[in-house]
Amino acid sequence: MRNTLLITLMLSLSLVAGAAKAATLKDSLKTLQTYAEKEEHTSSVKTQEVLKVIDQSVTAIIEGKEKASPEFMKALARAAVLTFDSDPSEAAGELLLPLQKKNKKALEEAIKSLPKKDADSLRESLKNAAREETQGNG
Repeated sequence: MRNTLLITLMLSLSLVAGAAKAATLKDSLKTLQTYAEKEEHTSSVKTQEVLKVIDQSVTAIIEGKEKASPEFMKALARAAVLTFDSDPSEAAGELLLPLQKKNKKALEEAIKSLPKKDADSLRESLKNAAREETQGNG
């Protein structure tokens, strides 16, 4: 519950900060790749924008509005891990949970493309998000 409230607050802040809404997964891919190319990811505003793009992308994929390519899934996984540096709540793991439920195979392939440490970190975040969803936070 606490993480859900935190995610809601963070996403609200990103709207106030002027985060641009990605129109398509193609637009989202550009945003995610740009974020992944930067060496430092300490800007909480930029992280909030990326979390918003992750949320919008997952929603579009889950609702069947668009189909995600393997390249997009890899960019999504990479950006999610990078947000962990400036977002200790690891909200990206919670945002990716519905995608894992719907298309576990595609997400796992994307996770496998990450360096081992990053892949383990994302898997752990997803595992924690799933546990919190079923058992609550605490």
